[in-house]
Amino acid sequence: MQRYIRGKLVPLLKATLEPAPKIDQPANPLAPEGTATTAGAEVEAQINGGDAVKGTTERAAAALEGASVATGAPTVKQLVSSGLQDSELEEEQHKALLKEAFALGDSQRTLVRLAELRAAHPANWHFALAAAGLQAQLSQHAAAETSYRAAAAASGEASLALQRWGVFEATRGRLDAARDLLQRAIKADPKHAAAYNALGKLEERLGRYSEALKQYEAGFAADRTHVHSLQARAVLESRLGHGEEARKLFKQAAELFPLHAPVFTAWATFEWQQGQFRAAKKIYEQAMEEAPPHAPLLSAYARMEAQRRNLARARRLYRQALEVDPDHAPSLLGLAQLEARSGNAAAALEIYTRGLQVDPANLQLLSSLAQFHTAQGDLSAAKQWWQAVLDQDATNGHALYALGLQHQQDGNLSEARATFKRGLTSKDAKGSLMCHCALAELEAFLGDPAAAREVFAAAAGRAPPGDARLLRHWALFEKRQGDLAASAHLFRQAAVANPRDDRTWLQWGLLERRRGEAAAALHCFARGVQVSPRNPYLWQVYGITLWHQGRVDDAREVFRQGVYQAPTNPQLLLEWGLMEQSVGNHRSALAIFEQGASASEPHAPLLAAWADLAERVQGEEEAAAIRERLEGLVKQPKGVSPKARKKKIKKKRKQLLRRVSGGTLKEQSQAGGGAQQAQQQTDEVSAV
Repeated sequence: MQRYIRGKLVPLLKATLEPAPKIDQPANPLAPEGTATTAGAEVEAQINGGDAVKGTTERAAAALEGASVATGAPTVKQLVSSGLQDSELEEEQHKALLKEAFALGDSQRTLVRLAELRAAHPANWHFALAAAGLQAQLSQHAAAETSYRAAAAASGEASLALQRWGVFEATRGRLDAARDLLQRAIKADPKHAAAYNALGKLEERLGRYSEALKQYEAGFAADRTHVHSLQARAVLESRLGHGEEARKLFKQAAELFPLHAPVFTAWATFEWQQGQFRAAKKIYEQAMEEAPPHAPLLSAYARMEAQRRNLARARRLYRQALEVDPDHAPSLLGLAQLEARSGNAAAALEIYTRGLQVDPANLQLLSSLAQFHTAQGDLSAAKQWWQAVLDQDATNGHALYALGLQHQQDGNLSEARATFKRGLTSKDAKGSLMCHCALAELEAFLGDPAAAREVFAAAAGRAPPGDARLLRHWALFEKRQGDLAASAHLFRQAAVANPRDDRTWLQWGLLERRRGEAAAALHCFARGVQVSPRNPYLWQVYGITLWHQGRVDDAREVFRQGVYQAPTNPQLLLEWGLMEQSVGNHRSALAIFEQGASASEPHAPLLAAWADLAERVQGEEEAAAIRERLEGLVKQPKGVSPKARKKKIKKKRKQLLRRVSGGTLKEQSQAGGGAQQAQQQTDEVSAV
């Protein structure tokens, strides 16, 4: 594929006529907050099992079948003296002509050359198909449709032409037309696996998951070498919560296609999302041994390690990815973000600059650079980079959301409103949602909650099937407005829209608890842990609610199950320990606190509770060792005397003990125990 930047064709990692691009890209859980990243989009493309170009030799062999540009084909002059038969010679010459057309380096010149080739070789419909793909990439939709139609007609409705046309229509949102074309493609060639795969993507986008699974299964049955269909089926099974089935399919794909790195990326990502870090790491290491060096896989592995705070390992992996492909934009982006996160601002800025030299119109790099300057406190530079994003995408929701917030903070409320409104039509669903929510909150702040509700209602009418995010944010708005009944109704709608969204169950349960509806709250938390057993906040509030209902044995069992799923989550262990302490099980509480203290990051409230109980049960000597660990968390400015330091530590310890005493379920707790921390985690607009 080529990306059109300022009148030039900039080559990416795929060839121009790539098979079956993804119809839709759901949000990637590995992406950093605030923007969809290049790395996230690339990982998502690999995870979803979209068809990809293989190697140079295969690209050359498949060119006239429409699979890709023949980047490995010989020149026309070389072919004339090759001694091939006439039919073979003509086919190879056409491959070479196609390659030379795309080697011109300028999109308009390429289109002109393709038009000449179509006129000179009217029977070869692949030239029309190539032109259609490029026109679609350049957003010349009317011209692309004409070319797709011409390719389909000239080919006698060949399956490949219909399939490409169908994918194009799906990207434009013309889903009925897309389905018709893809079904015709399958009828024209029942062995064309990519057509089944594309139809599966379409059905998945519409929330017709059973039908999507059928299409993926049919695609692999039609062509047992089509790894993308098997991979897409595994990914969808994982998203539907069918973990064991997904794992079985991933394992099958990895065994059948050990050289296909995207399968390993998808499988490792699934295990990582399930909280199985060791399993994910093992899969990545296996891929690095068996598959050829693959920059996207190394980059995905690095992102996982970065999220685990293994920054040195992540840095090495990003650098390995850049050794494989020095111009790999997702790795440059990830490494820049890692250096910024590590406090190496100068190094981060240097890598951002290098990335933009590789791809000057990369929206993710531009957005991340704007966020970098915001974090550095340079709002003027941030504004300039957000404007650079808008120069490429005039309705970019992330940029308009950020600029709208700047106007709001500066007191320019009318400008903020206008900016948020511009972002409502963003092509990016998350960016659009952020602008809708910000605009609604602004209208409420200005004293017009009715206008805020109109914003939410308008957005809800355009939300895709199965998307609960907008309804969830609307419900939180009504909760803040004090209309708890309306909030509960909206949460109920969100749960119907997507019953597998754990954030909906968590927030709905918190609302019901606030309303005094303990049974309803417990039902929500129970559903939440079913769909997301690795979410420690759900186990936390579930156990606390049972505890405060006097159901200590039930609460203990819930805490036990939660700790099995998240064995080193300190807040979950703190709550369990406090419950055991409250009912007199001091030895059990001490053991639980000790387990929580083994977490990779020290947790001051847990250490304070542990030290207090140890002093009362085990004596001062045992407590002193724990307090020493707690003191290490209390940072003191230089020049502070030992006496003043000791006094401050004692005061800090007392504050922490007050925060955790009697459990942390209380809504007003500033320290944030289970329920409060969970609510803070999920009430923010940015946590879409």
